[in-house]
Amino acid sequence: MPATLRKHASIWKLLGELAQHIDSEQYQVIDYWESDLYAVGVAPPDDPAQLVYVSTFGQSPGTFAYECEVAAERVPFSTTRRGIANGVNELAIVIRKHLGLAAAPSRK
Repeated sequence: MPATLRKHASIWKLLGELAQHIDSEQYQVIDYWESDLYAVGVAPPDDPAQLVYVSTFGQSPGTFAYECEVAAERVPFSTTRRGIANGVNELAIVIRKHLGLAAAPSRK
């Protein structure tokens, strides 16, 4: 991720909240969409070709459009699942499942 990531406040808020649901060492933030201030990708640290694209554009606060993507041979990415996550917790579940991450420990 470039040191000068320019994104809308809704993306920065999402990234801050996501780190509370998934250990930030388990993923990297990918910015293939530099000109789109409302979108980022989340991928495993060792596999940027498997990612979850997340967009806040046109969404109600706390709601996120997402696409689960994998690299394909003839196209840059192939979408395997898409939807709308109602909250960061729901988005974190989608990300953990797609990236094959362990479930978050329960908080007490």
